[in-house]
Order: sequence, then C-alpha cells, then structure tokens
Amino acid sequence: MNGWLFRQGLVGLMALILITLIPSGLPEPVTAQTGTVGFASAVPCLNNDISMAATCFADTIYAPVQANDPALVRVTLGGAKQPLAPIGATVGGIHQRIAANSGIGSVYGLAYDDGATSGIRRLFAAAFTRRFTSYGPLGPGGVYEYRFNDGQWYGSFVVPDAGVDRPNSDRDDTAILSRVGTSSLGDMEISPDGETLYIMNLAAKRIERYDITQPAPRRLDPVPVPLHLISVNARFQVQLQPFALEFAPNPQSATGEMQLFVGITYTARPNGEPHAYVLAWSIKSNSWHLALNQPLVISVFNKRFAGSTYLDVLKKDKVE
Repeated sequence: MNGWLFRQGLVGLMALILITLIPSGLPEPVTAQTGTVGFASAVPCLNNDISMAATCFADTIYAPVQANDPALVRVTLGGAKQPLAPIGATVGGIHQRIAANSGIGSVYGLAYDDGATSGIRRLFAAAFTRRFTSYGPLGPGGVYEYRFNDGQWYGSFVVPDAGVDRPNSDRDDTAILSRVGTSSLGDMEISPDGETLYIMNLAAKRIERYDITQPAPRRLDPVPVPLHLISVNARFQVQLQPFALEFAPNPQSATGEMQLFVGITYTARPNGEPHAYVLAWSIKSNSWHLALNQPLVISVFNKRFAGSTYLDVLKKDKVE
C-alpha cells in the first residue's frame, strides 16, 4: 500500500506517504482512532478529510535529533496534525539504541494492515539508517506497529541480518554515512489479500516475508533478489542495491497472478553513472523478469526531453 519510492544520488533520501480517511478534528494528545474508517485511495467521490501518515526526517545537519521529535505523524489536507510515535531518547548518546518504551527511533518504510484478516488495524514502520538519529530499541532490524484500536505503538518483531549497531568511538557519526540506504530496512508492502508483509532487507539484499494473519507476525522463508537478471558480473552486483517494493495494481491479464515490483539502484561508486532497474516477481509461479532499465543521468533525460512533445502540450494547456 506504499507509494513508489524515488531514490536520489548515491545513497539518497526517500519520501513515502500513505493515505487514509479519518474523522475531522484530531484529538490532542494522541488517542485511539475508533470506528471502521481505514486507509483508502484519495478518489474524488470521498467526502471526508483525507489524512496522510508519514515518517519524519529530522534536521540533523548540526545536531542530533531531539527526543520529542516525531518519528511517525499523521496530517490531513484540512491542516490537522497528529504525532503517532516519537523518536525517543537514548541512555548514552546517539550510538546507543533508543531506550525501551521511549520511542521508535529512525524509521522509514510503512505498510498498513486494515485488520480484515489479522483482526488488528495497524501501521507497520521499519527501522532505517540515518545519521544522528538512533535506531529504536529493536535495533537496525526493528519493525514497529501503531495500533488504531488503542492509539499506541509497540515493538513488533526483529528482522535478522539487517545490519549492526553504531560503533561507540565514532563521535561525529560519520561511519554511518556509508550504511545509509545499504543497511537496516527499506520499503515494505502488504499483499493484496492482506496476509503477507514484505520487507526489503537492505543489508542482506533479500525480501523478508511475514505472515500477518494473526496478531503476532510469523516469519516465512526470505526471498533473495535475483541480481543476476541485471548482470552476472559479481563486482557489478556489489553496487546494485534493492530498496523499493510495490505491488502491481491489477493481476496479470494472461495468468491472473499478482506481481511485486522491486526497485534497484546501481550506486556507481565512486564516480560512475547511477542507474535504476525494476525487477518484476510473479509470486505464485516464482518467476522473475527485468521490467525496467533506466539511466539516471541528466544528459540522458535532457536528450529525451529534447525530442518530446510533452512539455509543448503542457504549455498549450496552460495558455488555454
């Protein structure tokens, strides 16, 4: 249910929003959301105020994040704002995990469970590597959940092999820079039937799967991302970084299968040309193919725009 991810630069910063319907006028402080109102698409026929849940990127250029800064928020098109979970505080500085019951730390990936199968309406949030923002109490593989029935957040489970904690000796937190986008967890998706949670394990370059038909998620066998479909060169594969996940909106017309798309970037370190790829996975038949091969170079985009009439159409529409 997540929006598609766009990654900028070599390690990048990502943006993600989820859309929901909520009653107008949010209470303060945070209280449980009641009723059957849930996340949905923002289609024109909806009359209620639309709200978006998003993870927060605190300004940490000059100083570590404050403990009371929100990690997860909900805002509405009508202007209402509601924090759902705080960053939290550490005991011993940014190199330590957020203290238990204090907050959820640095998170990014989101996935919404409407409760139709599990019986619990909840929003999953996955740990993410970010400078000057500590991991939550569950560490680099932590997944948290905000439950709408009581308006509280909880530690849900830990994805194994997702990375390591910060070194205590790194005062300026510079060692973490090379791990941003390559360690901890990335995007998350819930299958259209609401039964399985898919998570990108950035460090292991594999898709983690969890059965969420019950209140306590249960780990299933992970699925390696077949990078050889992009290149069989081992050195090239080292620079490939899977991150994004997105289900196709409709089943395949020929087979009726659902497809999960996996967004991958070629990081091109130290000074090559970045590239984006998308692999498509037909889950039922366990078949993969390369769906997109796209350079991320300004000259390439400029060449495409030069021969395109799209901008002319936009200008014409604007004049009319």
